Amino acid sequence: MEERRRSLFDIVREYIEAFEEYVDQVMSRSFLERPSWDASSSSIEPLSNVEVTPSDVIITADLPFAKPDTIEVNIVGDNLVEIKAEMRRRVRFDDFGVRHFSGEFSRFHTQIRTPVCLEPRITAMDFKAGVLRVRIPRRFPRL
Repeated sequence: MEERRRSLFDIVREYIEAFEEYVDQVMSRSFLERPSWDASSSSIEPLSNVEVTPSDVIITADLPFAKPDTIEVNIVGDNLVEIKAEMRRRVRFDDFGVRHFSGEFSRFHTQIRTPVCLEPRITAMDFKAGVLRVRIPRRFPRL
């Protein structure tokens, strides 16, 4: 029996299927779902965003109900920033309509990785309407 030659379309389809399978494997390992709260420390992880400019890294974090005088921003590594803040009032799962979990939260806490290295200083920090905006200079390798 004579073997049929594979067409170019069959070869491309096989490559696409293999690539999709690889992406599924990588994505499932890299972005494992985890809760955005820690009941043992009564903390919740705020929504955050990292923007990289040619000279700075701008981190924005959503901190509703945060007490402005308790906000702490620490650079704890070459590309790791930690944000902590106390809340003005406690928030419970019931407040969000979640009935299958119990607990309440009194603080925000998150560690944010940046895609570039950072200088160990903050050049600007602004907190308005529950949104924290932090500007940190990038660190460039010495030549």
